[in-house]
Amino acid sequence: MDDEALICWAVAEGLIAAGYDVVTAAAAGQALGLIDEPTVRIDMALVDLRLPDGSGLTVLERLRERRGVPGVLMTAYAAPGIARDAEAAGALCVVVKPFDLGDIIRLVGNTLRDDAR
Repeated sequence: MDDEALICWAVAEGLIAAGYDVVTAAAAGQALGLIDEPTVRIDMALVDLRLPDGSGLTVLERLRERRGVPGVLMTAYAAPGIARDAEAAGALCVVVKPFDLGDIIRLVGNTLRDDAR
């Protein structure tokens, strides 16, 4: 999930091309609804820090509490303390924009492989 539609689309398309099933959300409220929907499978999440209607940290906290699955925080605002806040919310790591799509695809693959062990 990213607040910029083009970034969200590009990441989703890259992951789909790599063989992953992808669900996207354009805002925190939509993402929180997906997390609470038991018919939606979520194995991990990529979440932007700044969303139109809230914080990605809130999404990561709910993801951890309700699903217990890994999340990654993405941000263009690498302010001091953001890594600490992200870790407290349950993020595995923080990815700073701009990023390389190949790196994101590898991160997802490595995370899901490690999580399956």
